[in-house]
Amino acid sequence: MDSMNTPEEMEVAIRERIQDEEMKIENVRPNANDTQAATIITTETAAQKLLEHTIKVGMVNCTLERRIDMERCYKCWAVGHTSKKCTGPDRSKMCQKCGEEGHKAKECRNAEKCPACKEEGHRAYSGRCRMFKRELQKARKKEKEKNSDEN
Repeated sequence: MDSMNTPEEMEVAIRERIQDEEMKIENVRPNANDTQAATIITTETAAQKLLEHTIKVGMVNCTLERRIDMERCYKCWAVGHTSKKCTGPDRSKMCQKCGEEGHKAKECRNAEKCPACKEEGHRAYSGRCRMFKRELQKARKKEKEKNSDEN
């Protein structure tokens, strides 16, 4: 949705589709191109209704996607595996925001630099990270295959 839309406007738009079904909006966050993303917690029935069509929030038609939780490694800062299965370099002492050692992300005043892909302009686990995007595509493909096998 547009960066100027509020969670309340989003809820009104969602309620038009799912009426009184249980629903909670969480984790409203900035996204690419001056937009926002949010996580909607709801029933499977309501989720299916929402996934069928776009919803209009303010002046913007919004596409909804099922959230795919990615495994995250807190050892090498990559996605697609956990630290128990990690064979990558130990970056656990590095800041998740800038990739430097000696401080935590919440204390960091440096520019963003992903410790996993080494690119500037985003932090670890960001949707802007090419490594994250690649793993997310794999996970979406796997989810799609799983859903088509169930049908």
